[in-house]
Amino acid sequence: MVLYTERYAAAAASVAALRAHLHPRVLAHLSLLEAELARHGGLWLLGGELSVCYLYLAVCVRWLQLYPRGDTVGAHHLKVFPRLLTLLQALSQREAVRRAFAAEGIDGALFVSPEYPRNAVVSPPGTSITRLPVHLLMPCLANQGRQYGHETEKHLRSRAQARPPNPA
Repeated sequence: MVLYTERYAAAAASVAALRAHLHPRVLAHLSLLEAELARHGGLWLLGGELSVCYLYLAVCVRWLQLYPRGDTVGAHHLKVFPRLLTLLQALSQREAVRRAFAAEGIDGALFVSPEYPRNAVVSPPGTSITRLPVHLLMPCLANQGRQYGHETEKHLRSRAQARPPNPA
């Protein structure tokens, strides 16, 4: 709802009011995650292992900082969540994560203070910005990465070669 508030409120003033209401709620949810990370005392919440859930969380936090343009939950809001920031930094340093983002044409800071993609694959009109290339993120998972690694690597290479250039 934060990313597409205009779908839920027709008038511009209503959109602004809805976003103003949602930002504190998003921060409250991030605060819950921060508290759970503190309670568990480690980097991971789910059994001490990397999970696709963390990758999805990281991408959602990325989107919150980028969209909607001009009215985001900015990186400055995230400074009060040191454990979440540590988790996001750890994910962004994983080689498989960097390769997956590179295959999508995304470089630079991935999850904290990200920039708008310069070389990203352009989504066709009418498609969602919130698509998560889960099939590309499979090698990011510790044990499963070895299981899917070969096929995913082939897919990454073929996708990178088939990528159309961004329109100027």
